[in-house]
Amino acid sequence: MLRADDMTDLNDRILLNAQRAAQREDWGMVMAGADEALKNDPTRIEAMYLAAMALRRAGNEGVAAQLLNIAAKLEPNRAQIWAQLAMCLHERHPQEAYQAALKAQKLKPDEADTLSLLCNVAGTLGRHAEALDWAERCEKRYGHIGEVSHNMSFALMALGRWAEGWRAFRPSLGQPARKVRNFHAGKETPRWRPDKHENAVVVIYGEQGIGDEIMYASMIDRAIEAAEAKGSRIIIECDRRNAGLFRRSFDVPVYGTRSEMYCDWPRDEGVTHKIEMGGIGEFFAEEPFRRNAYLVPDRARQESHAAWLRVSGRADFQRVGIAWTGGSWETGRGRRSIPIDMMLDLVDAFPGVTFVNLEYEDREKELADTPVLNPHWATKKGADYDDLAALVASLDLVISVQTSVVDLAGALGIPCWALCDAAPQWRYGMRGPHMHFYESVRCFRQPEPGNWLSVMAQVHEALTDRLAMKVAAE
Repeated sequence: MLRADDMTDLNDRILLNAQRAAQREDWGMVMAGADEALKNDPTRIEAMYLAAMALRRAGNEGVAAQLLNIAAKLEPNRAQIWAQLAMCLHERHPQEAYQAALKAQKLKPDEADTLSLLCNVAGTLGRHAEALDWAERCEKRYGHIGEVSHNMSFALMALGRWAEGWRAFRPSLGQPARKVRNFHAGKETPRWRPDKHENAVVVIYGEQGIGDEIMYASMIDRAIEAAEAKGSRIIIECDRRNAGLFRRSFDVPVYGTRSEMYCDWPRDEGVTHKIEMGGIGEFFAEEPFRRNAYLVPDRARQESHAAWLRVSGRADFQRVGIAWTGGSWETGRGRRSIPIDMMLDLVDAFPGVTFVNLEYEDREKELADTPVLNPHWATKKGADYDDLAALVASLDLVISVQTSVVDLAGALGIPCWALCDAAPQWRYGMRGPHMHFYESVRCFRQPEPGNWLSVMAQVHEALTDRLAMKVAAE
């Protein structure tokens, strides 16, 4: 029979192995070790912490947060517990995450991870000046850290400090949100500088999501012009779903291979340099600007969608696309989405309008007893964006929460009303009706967190005015 001292020694060895597994990011082994330690001693703080870390990495933030809450009550003076709790709460409960991060920072004032976390959470809450303070404090002590630079850049741009923001954005390359691509075997492809390199063959490659590619594409014309002035030429590498759309819109070679590990075309094209799409802002967007209709839809597909709308049996008075779900839970869906009932109330209030669903998730059941058209073949996740672009281009207006369809409508020059929460993504700015990058996008903003009723009341009034103007024009 094991004595108490023997059990303590055994638990110490188990937890040491679990900690080593955490360093290897072997989260299955971490969870197994933490579970065994908790079986032996249900109050062991280190085991709770390790189990919570493994659970969070597996996407089980709710269970992880409960374990950490227990650990924090048992031992409230451990900064790492509060920091880990803040990470678990960040996306769905940012205010609670902020308080937990402050507790961690108070216990360990100059911990790099905690300062970075506070920068991130403060930015999520729209406190961009404070986010910048945390980031500068961290970088002053530790130098450039990719994640801190990433959040610092967003804070700077949200504050209108564009040149500084783009410069801060560059060191964030290589973070999970910004993938690095290389186009030479065995050596790093040099990064292009449009003011320096001549006679170069430059790949502008997408390093973020499909909506980011569309947004950053607003600067590609400027990059092409600058390259040609130096005797260089541009090639675009993007998500395969954007390839057709980009190929039609820019008079340069386009490859939809950003997800492929090995490609022959860089050798065949004689690639000499590269630059990430977000990186061209450093050279071509030091001041805010807005573009109109820089992407060109497939006209045949557009006409096909327009014909489908004409024979759908509903009025051809005004065709309005709608989307009410923004992002994933990891990217703030709870803050960015509105209840479907609010959108359907708008539909019911305007029976003469043809409403078209632009949600990428299957909404057939929710829309079964509504007049909303549901062309899911064009909107579903993974569909060719050429098809979605043609659909959006056949509409008169898009009303959407913060999602990639806003970027697509703006890039096509289609009027779009973006429904913004009180602390929106940096690209939407913090106040006023305008959105950076797009002439055709108008922002409707929450006056305070959670108040979508006010936003939808504004949309109802604006749509009433729009329809009245159309009737008067006819």
